Amino acid sequence: MLRRRMLYKSATNLLIQTAVAIRAYIHTTTDEWATFTEHTVPGSEIWQSVAISASNPLIQTATINGNYIYTTTDGWATFTRCTIGNWYWKSVAISASNPLIQTAVACGNSIYTTTDGWATFTRRTGPGNRNWQSVAISASNPLIQTATPYGGYIYTTTDGWATFTERTGPGSRSWRSVAISASNPLIQTAVCNYIYTTTDGWVTFTEHTGPGIRSWWSVAVN
Repeated sequence: MLRRRMLYKSATNLLIQTAVAIRAYIHTTTDEWATFTEHTVPGSEIWQSVAISASNPLIQTATINGNYIYTTTDGWATFTRCTIGNWYWKSVAISASNPLIQTAVACGNSIYTTTDGWATFTRRTGPGNRNWQSVAISASNPLIQTATPYGGYIYTTTDGWATFTERTGPGSRSWRSVAISASNPLIQTAVCNYIYTTTDGWVTFTEHTGPGIRSWWSVAVN
């Protein structure tokens, strides 16, 4: 049985979407799944995450658990396997203003950033080697980012991880996903057992118990 891992929509055309799954191929659509394309190359892998450029939906990046980062500039007709390293990549985010600016996180490893689409990269060792699960980049300022580990605190940065803040307020939890508002980077949502929201970048927060304790996996913010 296939387990769908991630679905991502284009910011400029909501009909353009890409989905990845464990032990399956990358699937893309240009008509919101009325029809779709199964991309058998780069192969059936343990896909974990996919991101689409806001400026050009054909520019995308996908990550594999225990493999490499893959990029495309033509919607997976062709692709590049980035030689950044064979890690347990969990999440990748692309800047809305510049698709070459990206951040990826690896479980049991570090936060990695690039300004040239992974031709070169920087390993951000400051926040530490953690079981990173998710990362988000502000649409208004690519230096504002948030990352979450499984079994740890929420981490934020306003300078692309040159420095960072450990947000201990919401607690050390099994964070799965985080998202940042496109209109206001201080508005964010993260999920673990509960849904958590903030309007000031995690200085303060609200624990939403109404939806219940569940295995929340992914979250999105308008």
